[in-house]
This record gives sequence, C-alpha cells and structure tokens, in this order.
Amino acid sequence: MINMIRVKVVKDREFKGDVMSELEKASQEFKRQFGVGFEISEISEWNSGGISFRFLDLFPFRQRFLNMLFGHLMRDLKRKVKVNGEIVVGFTGKVGSQHKKTFGLADSNYVLIGICQRPYSHVIIHEVGHVFGADDRPDSSVMSSQGFSYTYDFSLQDREIITRSLLRSPKES
Repeated sequence: MINMIRVKVVKDREFKGDVMSELEKASQEFKRQFGVGFEISEISEWNSGGISFRFLDLFPFRQRFLNMLFGHLMRDLKRKVKVNGEIVVGFTGKVGSQHKKTFGLADSNYVLIGICQRPYSHVIIHEVGHVFGADDRPDSSVMSSQGFSYTYDFSLQDREIITRSLLRSPKES
C-alpha cells in the first residue's frame, strides 16, 4: 500500500483561486477513508490555450458543448503536462462564474477541475477516485454537509475498488 499520493498541481491563467486549502481538505477526507493523503510535488502554471467558456450560455445545448470543450482541455492538459509517477490535477478558470456548478473529469492519471464555486474539495476527491477505478453510479458516493464542513463518502463497492488499486499502485512516493 502506498503512503502518500503524489500530486502535481497545474493552474491555467484564468484560474484565480488558491487551491491549497481545498486540496488539503480533499487530502484529509481521502486519508479518512483510505489511510492515504496527498503530497503536493509541484505547483505550476499550465497554458491552456485560447478556448473560452465565457459565452457558453448562448449555446442551446450548452451541456453537450461544455463536455466537448472540457474534453479538449483534458487532451491539452495531457499533451502539455507529463506524468512522472504522480497524479496531475489541473485547475481551469475557463468555465466562468456564470455557471452553477464545478465540473470535473478524470482520465488515467489526470484530473481536470473547472471551478465555479467553493467548496470543491468533494469534486477533487470524486475525480481522484476515478483515477483509482471508482465508477459513476447512482449510489457511488454521498456528500453531506454540516455547516461549512463537507464530507464525501464513496460507496462500499467503490471503496473496495479504490483500496485494491492503492494496494497495487505504482504511484508510490
């Protein structure tokens, strides 16, 4: 079993937030469930190019268009930021503040988060869960809130999948 999950953090120019507090919350929650937290190996900028989501509300099929653009951003992230034994977590501000939720996407060792609102640590946890094999199912997770404190619990099935993956994971630090 690995001791820590190494995480390389990249932010595009449009992202203006501070990710450290949300990553710390996500790390504590992941550690609560699996005994493994996150270790930040690097924080740097990622040039995500000229695609903009600002005018997304003008499109009648905006969710489909958003999925397409987010897929493009993920391909760009994978092309420009190389994995070296860690998980890459990219943050983009291209989604725009007019959207009502935070978006996430995972593909192999890459996670992409489009920030619209806080807290977003639960989106980080959810997407890192995909990196370790968790699936999207109606019962795959539960997020609960007590005041300003959020917890995110994976289903029993996803906990077993993630635990097995962590036991054999080559992502050791």
